[in-house]
Amino acid sequence: MRTVFIPTDFSDASLVALKYAVEIAETAHADLVLYSAVHLPPPVADLGAIAAPPPADELMEDTRKALLGLAKELEAHTTQRIEVVVELGLASDCIEGWMEAHRPWLTVMASKGTTGLERMVWGSVTRHVAEHAPTPLLVLPETHAYEPIQSVLYATDFHSGDESVTRYLMDWVDDPTALKVHFVHVVDGAVPMEYEEAHLAQFEANLVQIAPAPQLTFDLKPGRRIADTLKTEIATGNWNLVVVCPQQRSWFVRLFAPSVSNQLVEQLDLPILVHPGNRSNNAH
Repeated sequence: MRTVFIPTDFSDASLVALKYAVEIAETAHADLVLYSAVHLPPPVADLGAIAAPPPADELMEDTRKALLGLAKELEAHTTQRIEVVVELGLASDCIEGWMEAHRPWLTVMASKGTTGLERMVWGSVTRHVAEHAPTPLLVLPETHAYEPIQSVLYATDFHSGDESVTRYLMDWVDDPTALKVHFVHVVDGAVPMEYEEAHLAQFEANLVQIAPAPQLTFDLKPGRRIADTLKTEIATGNWNLVVVCPQQRSWFVRLFAPSVSNQLVEQLDLPILVHPGNRSNNAH
């Protein structure tokens, strides 16, 4: 059974992600897992005169009650099964560990919280998970409202896993033949253009074999910096979703490690799907 995994810190932004995840789960007929990690403050000895924090079991029980309250609210909006999970530990490590152990079909997170502290803490958690996600992760802008996925911009590096990711996207929609996927490969000059064109031709030949076929288009875009080139391409189209499929860690670092990549995630008013390709074949 498919599972949509929704980590939350109860910020406004993470609740926006929750509403988006429910819509996807309804279309894909997936169960929902509401998740929160409880991280204990430092020991009292390190805090001076500050009062001792509540014990771990009390914090976890309060968090569980809060999640159950969210689940109760969601029951009026979805027919999918809802599970509540609370774990003790650092949010980024716990989320990544749960994804690795349970292989969710999709994880949905907000790019950052809505206050200064939430922006710093939850934003860093999402970035960490995006850099290490073992299964597909959807990163949402903090105020993005759900809209049906119709037009997708897919940043490709010509990997065979892109075919399985395209099939995966078809499960997001009611009619796969109405889905538009535009594949863009950024040409940075490291490979001669004739080779890039040959790779694109073979890539296109492989992708058009998908049936029932989405509406697929392909393009090469020159640019030294992938994120900057993608931002320009995004600004020229009417997209519902941006997809990156970092099959190779070096390519992934080029996209997400520089400061411009953080700007891509934090400034765009579009959902970004980070999909690890064939490494997530066991996701469910």
